[in-house]
Amino acid sequence: MPRIRGKSVGLVPLAACFAYIGVYLVGPGHVVRAYVQWGFPPWAHFVAGALFLSAATLLPFRRTRWPGATIACCVLAVAAATCALHGDYAHAVQGPPLIALIVWLVLDRPRPAAG
Repeated sequence: MPRIRGKSVGLVPLAACFAYIGVYLVGPGHVVRAYVQWGFPPWAHFVAGALFLSAATLLPFRRTRWPGATIACCVLAVAAATCALHGDYAHAVQGPPLIALIVWLVLDRPRPAAG
């Protein structure tokens, strides 16, 4: 029976958060207005939502964890940079800790048994 390690369990709630963000980005009109105000085309929120949903789908599974983490970190870095460039520092500071959490969870390596 496969053993579930503590850090691997942490990726499931993180993936759920990315799924929520991905669905949220597709819907409300104020999201579209914010993207246009930041200089993105009106369809950019669909791309961001699709990337968040892709990361959410890939993160929980061991074989697809690296691509999911790469997508998640890139999207978070771009989002944090966009918020910082537009003076929205309250949202900009959320990206780097999440990136650090993803890297910490994904770089989890099994330790050899003592003995």
